[in-house]
Amino acid sequence: GDYFYLRSPEEVAELFADIPDAMENTVRIAEECDLELTFGELHLPEVALPEGRTAEQHLTALCEEGFAQRYANPTQEQRERLDHEVDVITQTQFADYFLVVWDIVSFAKKSGINYGVRGSAAASLVLYCLNITDIDPIEYGLVFERFLNIERREMPDIDLDFEDDRREEMLTYVNDKYGTDHVAQIVTFGTMGARAALRDAGRALGMPYGQVDSVVRLVPQELTITLDRALAENAEMREAYDADDDVRRLVDSARGIEGLVRHHSTHAAGVVISSDPLVLYTPQQPVGKGNQQNLMSQYHMKNIAKLGLLKMDFLGLSMLTILAKARDIIQERHGVDLNLSELPLDDEKTFALLSQGETRDI
Repeated sequence: GDYFYLRSPEEVAELFADIPDAMENTVRIAEECDLELTFGELHLPEVALPEGRTAEQHLTALCEEGFAQRYANPTQEQRERLDHEVDVITQTQFADYFLVVWDIVSFAKKSGINYGVRGSAAASLVLYCLNITDIDPIEYGLVFERFLNIERREMPDIDLDFEDDRREEMLTYVNDKYGTDHVAQIVTFGTMGARAALRDAGRALGMPYGQVDSVVRLVPQELTITLDRALAENAEMREAYDADDDVRRLVDSARGIEGLVRHHSTHAAGVVISSDPLVLYTPQQPVGKGNQQNLMSQYHMKNIAKLGLLKMDFLGLSMLTILAKARDIIQERHGVDLNLSELPLDDEKTFALLSQGETRDI
């Protein structure tokens, strides 16, 4: 139609003259809408606890059990490190978070799904004792405060990688375990870069493709380039802008839409899990088709965290799939049952390949 603008009250009244109650009811609904965003509160999901135990007590018990398995004759440093980490987790009230990760990883192990933990989470002795990570942070001098700091009190990131062809199994598990209305994937927004802004502005202005393309080609091929920087750094583009009214109109129009959100998509890894139905905290929309349909939050990662919701990375990695297949083939053909986490880190033949740059063969 020809009405791509906000109509005035008079226009709307005329349009709905046959049902005047529609306007009155619209105002009534708007006045009844009440949303208060709360910050600084946590809305973490909870796992089922043994009777009489709090989340902190259950986490401590699991850590003590794992600590005894990891260290037959623990040193004072190892003992003090575990006590310190558990104390920090208790003070920051993140025990439920660690138990949720423990529950998710336990399912992956039980289902034979190859997984990995990325980033600063490897610095946590608690995660090592929960058998979530397999790197001893004390042996390698990894600093816990890089992962979780009592002074900063930000929710730590425990980013999980899974076999890419089994990631859906993990999403299905958390949906079944915590409820489909408590779990959603997270939106990501694509914004209009300098080149895309020029092309869209050119289409809107009805300019010939070739003319627009000749201006687009003058924008340097940089990921974060802006139109202002392009004009400042490229003398040819600046010259065209000063000399040609059409080019000036194109660039000035593109400036108006540069940086705006152009489209949305599902974040490659982000998942949010909440203690209450997510509709209480974030707008949502369905993604996928048929039986595979899931929900997606319409707030992005940073806003999800600000609302005190648990955001996690469930990333599908093809390399983990390759490792799992290699392990299965070795078992089938040679009868050798390999545990990938127990592979030696000082194998000479592997380092010889690596030194020759034969990384595909590793």
